[in-house]
Amino acid sequence: MVKQAFIVVGLGYGDEGKGTITDYLTRKFQAHTIIRFNGGAQAAHHVVTNEGLTHCFAQFGSGSLVAGVKTYLSSYMVVDPLSLIVENKVLEEKGITDALARLYIDANALVTTPFHKIINQMQEMSRGDNRHGSCGKGVGQTILDSHYLKDKALFIKDLQDKQTTYQKLKFLWQIKLDLAEQLVSEQKDNSGLLIYLEKLKQPFYIEQLTEAYIDFINKINLADEKELEEFFVSDGTIILEGAQGVLLDFERGFWPHVTKSRTTFANAEKLLKSTSYQGNVKKIGLLRAYNSRHGAGPFITEDLELTQKLPDYHNGNNPWQSVFRVGWFDLVAAKYACQVAENIDFLAIT
Repeated sequence: MVKQAFIVVGLGYGDEGKGTITDYLTRKFQAHTIIRFNGGAQAAHHVVTNEGLTHCFAQFGSGSLVAGVKTYLSSYMVVDPLSLIVENKVLEEKGITDALARLYIDANALVTTPFHKIINQMQEMSRGDNRHGSCGKGVGQTILDSHYLKDKALFIKDLQDKQTTYQKLKFLWQIKLDLAEQLVSEQKDNSGLLIYLEKLKQPFYIEQLTEAYIDFINKINLADEKELEEFFVSDGTIILEGAQGVLLDFERGFWPHVTKSRTTFANAEKLLKSTSYQGNVKKIGLLRAYNSRHGAGPFITEDLELTQKLPDYHNGNNPWQSVFRVGWFDLVAAKYACQVAENIDFLAIT
């Protein structure tokens, strides 16, 4: 059996069809594992099967509708345990009853808590008409914590110990509560911010979260470098599934309308280099035949008439990203994305 790996990266602002391509490659090459290497619960990768089954993948790999395919959430992934449980229940209702059994999470992956999500949404709300275009899922806040808090940030491995989980959650809660109070004091007339502050002050919040996280860690497969090595040593096909798009990359996107993680091939290549993988590696860059952007930020070829003519059934308006915008294909942006991504083997146009 051929040993090969495909790395899938979007070359736009997201929504290029990464879920569709990952599902296609999984079926065509009978992939055994999908590895997520950036982002968090904001992926929203839609897959529609020939049988009409539809799922919006947030954290599970987009090949999970295929029996036996495993998902590995790497150390570059930001994990939201509560959202994962909700997504698993949705999959169960669709007949996919073993998704958690096929899920492996790196012990060093960061944990996104409700505290991160609340502050994320409060900050966007406080920006008014100058929003950054966040999905409101707390991913950026979680990554920022890792930069400033270092080992005091909350990691998946911490959930194995109840006391550690409680202490770290309490520490995070105190920090976010202080930040929330600052935001409210700066905009005292913003009633929306006050509602979020009161939500953050809920009694027993930390105790309830601790219990939920302890329950969660007992339901998933905790993994480390050894399990990652085993996946790469195995014969067959692996797909490394990226999230968002290159034009949103933290280092190479257009500030401040960027995500806090790397959306190029960089993280995937680091994962490959951390193992003894000797198989063929192919880098796939995705583009739409027209441009799209969900939320705020520069969009040179945006066309309101085109937006009306090309509705996206999987990307409606929402309180955080706001409207889904459509424009003409942008060769300059596409060329820049290809240069940033570097050494792409294939282009997939959806």
